[in-house]
Amino acid sequence: MAIDFNSYLRMLLSLLPKGKAWQDDKVMKEVLTGEAVEFARVDTRMDDLFVERDTRTTNELILEHEKDFGLPDECLEVATLTMAERRSQLNTKLRALGSLHKQYYINLGATLGYTITIDEFKPAWCGLAVSGDFCGDQDNLFYWLVNVHYDFINPFIDYPDLECILNKLRPAHTIVIFRIYGPEFDNAFSNAFNAMPNADLTIGAFDKGFDKSFDKHYGGAFERDSFNNEFDTIFGNGN
Repeated sequence: MAIDFNSYLRMLLSLLPKGKAWQDDKVMKEVLTGEAVEFARVDTRMDDLFVERDTRTTNELILEHEKDFGLPDECLEVATLTMAERRSQLNTKLRALGSLHKQYYINLGATLGYTITIDEFKPAWCGLAVSGDFCGDQDNLFYWLVNVHYDFINPFIDYPDLECILNKLRPAHTIVIFRIYGPEFDNAFSNAFNAMPNADLTIGAFDKGFDKSFDKHYGGAFERDSFNNEFDTIFGNGN
């Protein structure tokens, strides 16, 4: 705990030689008061160092800490974060140990607000593969699939951050594939687009049936099989 300037002043006055020439000298007392104020200021700043050295409480030295830990990186934009979030990022970096186990990445996703599962792949080895297994060569060993599960109550909005962070921390010899599960991503765009009350999910999104589905649920806009014909119909452009 820092000592205040009054304590320093009393200490300095006590160190003066005895006698009225020293003890009653107003100029000397003013000089020592100035020194006491400075000693107290330095003492206080020394206490500040205990706060600033901790990534959980730093404020003035946060830029220095971020530089030490390589922040911001390609996955983090400091300008969009509050001071508390920046401290949290620093502390996470400081304490991170890393791992080659998939549970580490699942836990990491959870800290970022995502529910993920991970699938690993194996080659179709003779003697091990059975009917129904996926086929693939030795390169399958170096791929892993991250399944991102959409939260209906608290939908995520920063999915690219997750992809960036996992790609940054993945084992260097591996390749990550991402798959999202949620109302917009169940099977294909067609099913998500048509996921309305009484929607006909048998109509595809990228075939000629798309215009019919749009017309059915949104009251027209694609009355014919091609957009240009419909554009001519609505806006009267005969070209």
